[in-house]
Amino acid sequence: MISFATEAGKTADDGTADHSPYTAALLGVLDQPGLKEGRMFRSVRARVKETTGGAQVPIEKAQLPDQDIYLVCEIPDRRFRRSTRLGPFGFVQCGRSSGR
Repeated sequence: MISFATEAGKTADDGTADHSPYTAALLGVLDQPGLKEGRMFRSVRARVKETTGGAQVPIEKAQLPDQDIYLVCEIPDRRFRRSTRLGPFGFVQCGRSSGR
């Protein structure tokens, strides 16, 4: 997954605050538990478009595996944990703890 702050041939806004509109939008969603990568980037795109009045539209390029990818796992109870082990495609896996 590669994400760009704006479309090809356009210039991304640096913003007036601590972060650019793209970085601020990304930081606003990165730690949301249970948010799939596709939904996360759609949310970032919507926030950036709103912030810039439609002048900046982030884009993504993806060739993702046939599995859901979460950056932060939902943890409904102690039987579930965030694994620090990387999955077969280099992504953090969410799943049941092995009891160890």
